[in-house]
Amino acid sequence: MSETPSAVATDDALIGVQLERRRRAAAERWQLEDQIVVIGAGDRIPVPGRADRTYPFRAHSEYLYLTDRERPRGVLAFDPHEGWVDFVVPVTRDERLWEGAAADEPNAVPVAELAAWLASPSSRQRYESEAVLKVFFAENGTLEDMLASIRRIRDDAAAGIEHFQRIADLYESDEGQYPDRFALSALVARLLGEQQMATVRWADWAEQLVSGWGTPSGADAAWGVETIRATGKPFSSDR
Repeated sequence: MSETPSAVATDDALIGVQLERRRRAAAERWQLEDQIVVIGAGDRIPVPGRADRTYPFRAHSEYLYLTDRERPRGVLAFDPHEGWVDFVVPVTRDERLWEGAAADEPNAVPVAELAAWLASPSSRQRYESEAVLKVFFAENGTLEDMLASIRRIRDDAAAGIEHFQRIADLYESDEGQYPDRFALSALVARLLGEQQMATVRWADWAEQLVSGWGTPSGADAAWGVETIRATGKPFSSDR
């Protein structure tokens, strides 16, 4: 017995409410304000040696949770001005005929329109770290607190480096999910990894330096000028 149109509409409405709740919770959890977030569904994975055959598609868990959709190559984006935007690849006639795929959803945007966003000017880089902010205002606390914040900065950076290395391990053993586009991921990961490595070197230098201070602000303005002028040079522990 098939569902009536009213029952289907009710189910769709309930799913819509659930998705709105999930997206709102994600935005709050991730503290999204002026940031942009892009979540991809992923793509079909070819079966080796089987011509155009692919494995059954399973979307990325984050994408599925926030869209309730198992569609390849979809993209869910969060824009601070427009909120959540759902980009989907239009359903083809063959997919409807052979796979029973549902018709396109009225609230979704064709993924081709994502190209306009890629071509638009990007906002400035942002750096966010509570531990760095604590170092910035360290004169209001103790030297021990300042050193603890510096160590936290190093530990977070080291964890980021380890994360990217684990991803490289997966692809090196042919277990990565998206080998066809991994070069793009690696290109960006190298930038982020280099930034994290620079942070580790800074934290090692800062901990050694600050450990010799008697107070959280143990150097004068002239030292501060000299330190900023030395940007790009090897770190030195000399005061």
